[in-house]
Amino acid sequence: LVIEDHRSDSVDVIHTIVDLNIRPVLNTSISGNTKLLIKAKTAAVNDMRFDFEGLIVDSVLGTTVSGFDHQDSLLYVQLSQPLDQTQQSEITVYYHGQPEQDDTGWGGFYFSGGYAWNLGVGFGADPHSYGRIWFPCFDNFIERSSFEFFITTDSVKTAACNGLLLNEISNGDGTRTFHWKLDQSIPSYLACVAVGTYETLNS
Repeated sequence: LVIEDHRSDSVDVIHTIVDLNIRPVLNTSISGNTKLLIKAKTAAVNDMRFDFEGLIVDSVLGTTVSGFDHQDSLLYVQLSQPLDQTQQSEITVYYHGQPEQDDTGWGGFYFSGGYAWNLGVGFGADPHSYGRIWFPCFDNFIERSSFEFFITTDSVKTAACNGLLLNEISNGDGTRTFHWKLDQSIPSYLACVAVGTYETLNS
C-alpha cells in the first residue's frame, strides 16, 4: 500500500459538524455549513488543504482564518498565524449548490421521488472516497473524525445519519431539524445522510 496523501501527518481533523438544509421536495440543492475542529500535529502549520468538490463556497470563517481559495476539488485555507504542535482551531465553511454524482452512476448525492441520500464511494472517482461532494474533509481512507449532523428538512420528512439521534426540533416554519451525533471516529466516506418519509421502528 502506497500512501500518497500525507496531510494527516501534520493536521488531525478531530470532529466534524455538518449543518445542512436538505429539502428534496423543493429542489436538488443543499446549503449550510460544516465546522471542522482541527489539531496541529507538527509545529508551524500555516495553511491546510481540504477536499471539497462541486459545491460553491460562500465563506470560510474562524479566529485563525485569513483567507481561502477554492480550486476544482480542493479548498485551500490560509491561517493568520501558524498553529503550534497540539494547538487546536475551528474552521467553518459555508456553502451551497447541487452536489455531484459519480459518472458511473454509483456514488455521490441523489434526489429522487421526494428522497435525498448520499453514497460515500464513487466507483469512477479518484480517490474513490466520496465524502468531499457534500462536506469539506480529508477525503482519504486514513483520516478519521467523530461527527455531528444538524439536518433541516420539510416537517413531513425524517433525516437519518450516523450515530444516535439526540434531538428533533420543530422550527415552526414547516421544517424540522434532526441532530445526530457519532462519538466514534470514522473516515469521510462512511459519513451518511438520508432524507425521506421514513417511519421509526424501535426494538
